[in-house]
Amino acid sequence: MCMDSNDLKHVFVEDGKIVRTVPFTAQEVQEYHVRCKQSVARLIKEQRDQLLADSDILVLPDRWESYSPEKRFAVSSYRQALRDLPAKYTDCTAYEQVVWPVLNS
Repeated sequence: MCMDSNDLKHVFVEDGKIVRTVPFTAQEVQEYHVRCKQSVARLIKEQRDQLLADSDILVLPDRWESYSPEKRFAVSSYRQALRDLPAKYTDCTAYEQVVWPVLNS
């Protein structure tokens, strides 16, 4: 999702043609990576929130009561793993790096 620091440049265009490029300063590179991490964190939280919402039905009392202890453990573990996910990827710069929990039924 984020570009490599060596690829970060200001691009100046005239008449639809690139006339020059200037590499980002060290501070601009740092600010870029902070914004990138924030964007990835937001995407992780949005997907996590959706997965939690999708699994809310699994913890409704009428369903929960019918589950075996193993199924309850699996559902609880899955939902806890989703809640813990943002803390695991605080320094993540690529959404593709996220390993999403899977509910084993």
